Amino acid sequence: MHFKVLGPLHVRSGDTAPALGPPKQRLLLAVLLGHPHGFVSVAHLVDALWGSAPPPSAEANVRLYARGLRLALGTDRILREGRAGYRLDVDCGEVDACRFVKLVHDGQAALAADDAAGARRSLGEALKLWQGPPFCDLPAESALREERSRLEEWRMVALEQRMEADLRLGQDASLVAELTALVNRNAFRERLWSHLMLALYRSGRQAEALETYRRARGILADELGLEPSRELRSMERAILTADPRLWDTAGNRPLRMDARATSARPPAPGHRAVPAQLPARPLGFVGRAGELARLDEMAADIGGEARVVAVVGPPGVGKTALVVRWAHLARHLFGDGQLFVDLSGFGIDGPLDPGLVLERFLRALDVPSWRIPADTEERAAVFRSLVADRRMLIVLDNAASAAQACVLLPGSAPSLTLITSRLRLDGLATTHGVPRVPLGPLPVADAVALIRDRLARPGGATSGTADGAAGSTTGAVTDGVTGAVTGGISGGVTGAVTGGISGGVTGAVTGGISGAVTDGISGAVTDGVTGGISGAVTDGISGNATGAEELAELCDRIPLALRIAASRLEMSAYDSTLPALVAEMADERVRLDRLAVDESEISIRAVLRASLRPLSEPVRAMFRLLGLHPGPEPSLAVAAVLSGMAADEAREPLDRLVSVHLLAPVPGDHYAMHDLVRIYARERCLAEESASERERCLTALLTWYRDAANAADRVLRPKERPNFASPARPVEFADAASALSWFDAEAANLDAAVRRAAESHPALAWQIAAAMFGWLNRRHHTRQWADLYTVAAEAAATAGDPAGEAMVTGRLAIVHSLLGDTERAVSACHRAHRLRLRLGDTLGAATALLNLAAVCVNAHRPEEAIRWLEEAGSLGARLTDARHFTALLHSNLGEAHHLAGRLPQAMSHYLTSLEISETSCGDRDIAQILVSMSTLHHDMGAREEAISCGERALSLATRTGDILLRAEAYEALGLAHASLERAGEAVARLEAALALFEDLGHRKAGVVRDHLDRLGATPPG
Repeated sequence: MHFKVLGPLHVRSGDTAPALGPPKQRLLLAVLLGHPHGFVSVAHLVDALWGSAPPPSAEANVRLYARGLRLALGTDRILREGRAGYRLDVDCGEVDACRFVKLVHDGQAALAADDAAGARRSLGEALKLWQGPPFCDLPAESALREERSRLEEWRMVALEQRMEADLRLGQDASLVAELTALVNRNAFRERLWSHLMLALYRSGRQAEALETYRRARGILADELGLEPSRELRSMERAILTADPRLWDTAGNRPLRMDARATSARPPAPGHRAVPAQLPARPLGFVGRAGELARLDEMAADIGGEARVVAVVGPPGVGKTALVVRWAHLARHLFGDGQLFVDLSGFGIDGPLDPGLVLERFLRALDVPSWRIPADTEERAAVFRSLVADRRMLIVLDNAASAAQACVLLPGSAPSLTLITSRLRLDGLATTHGVPRVPLGPLPVADAVALIRDRLARPGGATSGTADGAAGSTTGAVTDGVTGAVTGGISGGVTGAVTGGISGGVTGAVTGGISGAVTDGISGAVTDGVTGGISGAVTDGISGNATGAEELAELCDRIPLALRIAASRLEMSAYDSTLPALVAEMADERVRLDRLAVDESEISIRAVLRASLRPLSEPVRAMFRLLGLHPGPEPSLAVAAVLSGMAADEAREPLDRLVSVHLLAPVPGDHYAMHDLVRIYARERCLAEESASERERCLTALLTWYRDAANAADRVLRPKERPNFASPARPVEFADAASALSWFDAEAANLDAAVRRAAESHPALAWQIAAAMFGWLNRRHHTRQWADLYTVAAEAAATAGDPAGEAMVTGRLAIVHSLLGDTERAVSACHRAHRLRLRLGDTLGAATALLNLAAVCVNAHRPEEAIRWLEEAGSLGARLTDARHFTALLHSNLGEAHHLAGRLPQAMSHYLTSLEISETSCGDRDIAQILVSMSTLHHDMGAREEAISCGERALSLATRTGDILLRAEAYEALGLAHASLERAGEAVARLEAALALFEDLGHRKAGVVRDHLDRLGATPPG
């Protein structure tokens, strides 16, 4: 399949062009093509398609458009991953924009290698792909503005460099007309003016070349208030003096007059020094195409001012590897030299003093010792003066702070400074406007590729530079490159160029790692691995994709952890088997043990310990206590409970942990922690906090979750029987929507809290689960409901609380029935009934029988259901205030009689139930009755009454947040409209019902598809 975006959006599969649907659906595809290998959130897509005023149905419409694209492109093309959003699964070769950028990179590489003909071919081929402005048949939506601008900029770069290739090939006079037209349309592109001047000069038109310079200078001064660049001024001087360097000895290649070209040549005697301090290329580099492309774009913007970029991320994520990899690819752009220093921001001995770094830099720039000032500020001034007119690359690796890095920045210079740090470097971003390139875990495919690449190389050992290793590895590796990266391709090409490795690496690191490893592996210890990799390793990786993915996830897809894990696969203790290592690392108690080559140097513990070392004790204490949290994303409120602080006080240590990438902020005042970091936090908590303190904090945490969940549940079910006595209300909820939103945000934490509490606090376990009932029911999370309540029922029994066991078991019966497990549902109802009778709880016993009747209705056994309902009614008759129970009793009788075909009796019970519910029950109960009445009216031929009940039910279900009820209301309305031959209204409502049923994974999705099929509508796939 081929996707064209350079011009009108067009897709072709073989000889056919799939219909891409309405404009919004085409726009959705265009946005996804701008993120070919990353998930795009639903919120971003809604904003892209509708801007600041989306309709209420926007998210549902996104799902419909996505289904439409699946029908057009294939179900495996548009992928969805929960809340992450949608992703378009394409290869670079399938998208013309991606091929275009790759060809431009090929042309750039050819120019750098002085292969003008090869550059001309690649750049010409790239420009042939250009059929017009990108996405020119789509509206000028802001969603595509950035991608359009990016591609237009690449086109101008391609044109400029193709012109340079043509000039090198002697095509001078033929370029004048084309260049004249280009500068007229792009008056601020100084490279085009320079090319035009050279073409005119080479064509014997020196006066016109100089007039061109004066014209360019006038435009820049009038429009921008700027003088021409050094390149343009150099070209003018060369033309004025008829500089012979404008021609080479063969007379067929012009000399480029920009600093990048002239300074790239070896310096003649007496010229200034050109340092080349980059560490060795990182071996086994995989992925990161998007980040490499972003660095390319930033380097392309360098003008007369110094440019600074910060690459930030957690320890071991590959920051140094990325920067060193890019620096080697782009070193031809920095002909005046490259400086590199490891600032040891998190080493045992503390960060390097900026004065010492400046002394090293000045020595590298040939400043004699006697001329280097003693004062740091004076050294900084000399350094800025020396590099003021140089095009240099300066890498400040592993910075400890913004202050440490600031002293080392050049002033006004055509240079690029790259800073890496575990910190976010907010100070640099705020005061200097420094852009940041955040680095996170590798995508799954790249993580697996890294493991495979490591094991596929002869000798298997990793040598060279990974994140944080400043070239200190020694061994038998000679300039090997694995994982060829194509610079600026959005989406990326991560081909595998394996070679250049002479022999295996069997020794340990001899280049010295001082103290703790900063961010990665400096050398590798493989001890005894000689020759190739045994067949078991190769088969274990290539033949077990699932196992490789599991290993990658256990390593959090962090490059350092992945490399250590791969090295373990080479060790004889594992007999080179992937499953054995995966099985061991699945146990969190030993995972960090397995992610260590040498505990004192190369290990996950070492890099995390180094990140914690500079932090204050209150911040480290917060980190340790978060290790007690059972869920994935603790909130600010929970952190305050754990630490005993007020929320405002707790925010400061949390922000500090965020700044060093040990936590990641999540919307809604929550914080995420990678699994490896969480395991280490728990280890430190067990080692440094007393047992009594851990117990106090854990009890406070679980109690808070219980009381907060119960407060939310009381808002959802204000007129139903309370779960338990809970006077505390740590969180206030204004309405049902805010309560549901809180549950949605805390769902994973609450689930984990139940399972953790079941181990040591069983009473709290069943109570937290009980408090989740309203949310589980309304959101129809049936599988989670069943699993959670099974744990809760056992916990209640362990706690010796028959009332709690009865409550949980009764609700467990409901979900077993919804899942179609009638036998288990009936058994649970009987147990709940027995427990309630034993406790003398008449209302509870009657409710258990009512639930048993509902199970029978779901199993299509109406007469049996009616018998149980009559017995429940007899029990309920003894109660003085049980209007909610009475309403449910009549509602269930209505369902049973409806199922048995006694429609008038069913309607009588529904009306009685509705009358009671409107004064004594909540909106959800009323909506449920109205859905049933809508269906009954339809079956009785009262179509308009069916629509009236369905519309009211839909409104109430929407208000309560009950997704299943909304789906059932849409279905009832669709059938009612269909019976009145209103096909458009029927299809719209049935499609809405189908979308909701499919999201829930509900069996009724198939039924609704059949309805749509009968109406002649094609159900979205």
